[in-house]
Amino acid sequence: MALDADARRKAQIQIARKLHDPVYASGCAHLLESLTETEEGRIALSIAFQEHQANRVAGSPAPAFVQLAAAGALGSAAGGGLLLAGLELLHRLPDDHQGENSAPDTPSPAAPAAPDPLRIPVTIAAWQGELERRNERFGQPSGSWCYVRPGTYRIGGWERDAAAANLALDGFWIARTPVTVAQYAAFIEAGGYRDSRWWTPQGKDWLRGQKEPKPWRWRESPFNSRPQQAVTGVRWYEATAFCAWLSAQLARSLPRGYTLRLPTEAEWEAAAAYDAAWQRRSYPWGNDLPTARTAVFDRSWEEASPDVATCPAGAAVCGALDMVGTVWEWTVSSYQAYPERAHWLKEDFTTNDYDIPARGDSYYSSNVRCGARYRPDPVFDLVLDYDGGVRVCVSPRSR
Repeated sequence: MALDADARRKAQIQIARKLHDPVYASGCAHLLESLTETEEGRIALSIAFQEHQANRVAGSPAPAFVQLAAAGALGSAAGGGLLLAGLELLHRLPDDHQGENSAPDTPSPAAPAAPDPLRIPVTIAAWQGELERRNERFGQPSGSWCYVRPGTYRIGGWERDAAAANLALDGFWIARTPVTVAQYAAFIEAGGYRDSRWWTPQGKDWLRGQKEPKPWRWRESPFNSRPQQAVTGVRWYEATAFCAWLSAQLARSLPRGYTLRLPTEAEWEAAAAYDAAWQRRSYPWGNDLPTARTAVFDRSWEEASPDVATCPAGAAVCGALDMVGTVWEWTVSSYQAYPERAHWLKEDFTTNDYDIPARGDSYYSSNVRCGARYRPDPVFDLVLDYDGGVRVCVSPRSR
């Protein structure tokens, strides 16, 4: 028998009370996480999300479980992210002191919106629009941006007896996907390689020695040939110049004291590995081994990089996609200073510095873990020339 609006609202209040109890909350998290471990469970969550979307379009309420599952389905395939989304719904319900005595004609609370559909900005106007829509809700990405909470993160220690450090990070936003060919092309077309303002001192020296500077195999199909393809063959100097150019275009839209740049190793790791309960996982989606559903990896080099966002089931809990596999991602720290100073910015490197960390591995590797690291030089490397990519973040200017 269908419940009327008042009965449904009372049921939601009872759910809220139960889920405020840690025992029930933990049980729900385990249930949702277990659902993602089987094909049948993943199909059920997919159907739940589709029903939720259909109900939103039709204007009718979805069952409470569908709301809980759907609210987190795009941001994370793990129970922690789903539960966090569910708890946000519960916080919108009446407080306990209102309880069942609240007025029956009070409108039912609105369910939280599912994460905004992925939008990949190319024009400066589109980038500005995405920045203005960003939020500070972990696990609920807004379009192109995912929020990573401030706090202390354990960085390093991925292997037995390896060093680890507890590092305090400010809150920041990381791009939901790596930079695409279309996004990087906008930098080239805007004269980014002709304007020395965007380049580090060492980058300028490198640029002066290049006859036709551009990413490796630029526009040579299948490399760097599709708009939504993850850009590859980008040297560190080029990646930092792209960030400096884009940050200058978006200066009025950035939070005070923040800039758009490459992430530090600590920021990258916090975004890729941590769940809603501040627990670190081996992979962005959890601790299960990667599959074709969760990451693009173990392909032949000749296939070139994939389009971004092709594996939503592999999302990190913050909402970021393609954090492992797809392309190696440059960072702006010192490889040798890891992990104790993995949150410090290093502003430049000489061409002989084998000290720049790249993270996440690539589409033609099988070592796609949150702890995977690589140590190339900034301009030439047999691996990074092929699949060096870029992911930007909006973070504090310096540390």
